[in-house]
Formats: sequence, structure tokens, C-alpha cells
Amino acid sequence: MPTSNQLALCLRRREQGESDLIVTLLTREAGKLAAVARGVRKPKSRQAPVCQLFALSRVQLATRGDHGGLPVLAQAQLEETFYDLRADLDRSARAAYLVELADLAIPDHEPQPTLFDLLLASLAALTTALEPRVVMHSFELQLLAELGLEPVLDRCAHCALPLGDEAALFDAPAGGLIHARHGGSAQATSVSPEAVRAMRRLLRPDAYELDLTTLRMPPMLARPVAAALRSAVRCFLDAEPRALAIIEQLADEPEP
Repeated sequence: MPTSNQLALCLRRREQGESDLIVTLLTREAGKLAAVARGVRKPKSRQAPVCQLFALSRVQLATRGDHGGLPVLAQAQLEETFYDLRADLDRSARAAYLVELADLAIPDHEPQPTLFDLLLASLAALTTALEPRVVMHSFELQLLAELGLEPVLDRCAHCALPLGDEAALFDAPAGGLIHARHGGSAQATSVSPEAVRAMRRLLRPDAYELDLTTLRMPPMLARPVAAALRSAVRCFLDAEPRALAIIEQLADEPEP
């Protein structure tokens, strides 16, 4: 019965049988995988905490011939629950969005060390960020870039000419930013030069020496950036994470 021992983030869980769970985990070494957590829904199960959404654990997986070939969660040691996220509804909803987006976007069984580190760092940043939406939008952009789906933000995706200091359109089907004079699809949304600069900075926070936990985004920028990135996720990943609806309900000003 071969085993593996690795750090894992819980992305998703679903019930199986009377007391088991199928958990989807993201690891640095093996990428995204599913495993069976036996008896974890029983009242006295010691493994229940490690099967919470976005919990970080050191897991030992055992390969068996049953359960459709899925490995079994043999042992697990909880490393981080991100309790501060769970205690705040808005932060918890955005954390749920990050792990749902990762689950939808990352293919199975492919090592993803960069995306594992990005997700882990983003969850940690969400716990103390002055504006959690800043961390969320930076994660969206960096996830797309790491998957080879980075939207064009440094020039016009239609004619490849510089955008200049003028209003532009973010048109996901076109690949990113385009000059307003080109028109755009029904999904295009207007973005100011300030919003463009904000997205560029959020895409590469390290290059701009940004601390995402202290960064604030003025409301006049928040809505167009959120609209642009929602359309990018919808178009590039063909996904509409369910957690967005919860974020909208909790927001003082609904997400576009």
C-alpha cells in the first residue's frame, strides 16, 4: 500500500456514503487530486478539521484498489485553519472564491508549485488585507498569467499599438485591452487609464513592490476592475464561480 506525504490545501468536498467524504486537494508536488476521507463525517472523527474548505494540512495518502482508484486519506496533521478568514463573512466568501477558482482552472494531476504557493499566500494575505478585494483581483490576474491566459494589458490587443493616456475597453474575447475606437464585443467594458494601471500593478505586485495587505482601491476603480476581471474569468476559463453570488450579497456595493 504505497503512501505519499505532502502539504495540501482543501479545495472542495462532497459526501459519499454514510460517513465518508471525497475531498479535492491541491498539493505542490502532485497538483490537484481527489482522495477519500473515510468516516470523517462521524462526530468524533479526528480528520474532520483537515477536510474543511481551504484548510492546510500535512497529509499522508494511501493508494488502494477500491474507491474507483482514488487514494485514501490515511493520516493528516492540520497546519493552518485560517480561522480569521472563517470569522469574517466577506473574507470567508472571497477565500471560498479563490479555492473554487483554483479548482475550476487547475487541471488534475499536474504539479503546480507556483499556483500552490500563490493560493496559499493569497489566503494568508486575505486574513489581514485592508481591502480583501485587492487580494482577490491580484489572484485572478496572476492565476490567468500562470495558466498562459494572461490578458493583454500593455497594448491594444486588436492593433498592438500603445494605448496611450486615454480610456480603453477591456474586451475579453479580443484578449484584453483594446482602443475604444475599435468598438468591441458585447462583453467589452470601459476602463480608465487609472484602472488599467491598477490591473497592471495587481498582475505583478512583486515588480511594483506592492504590499497587497495595505493597498486600497478607490471605488471609482473597483467597479471597472471587478467587471473586467469577471469577464476575463468567464471568457478565458469558461467559469462562473458560485462564490461570486455570496460576495455580491455581502458587498455594500454589489460586484458588477
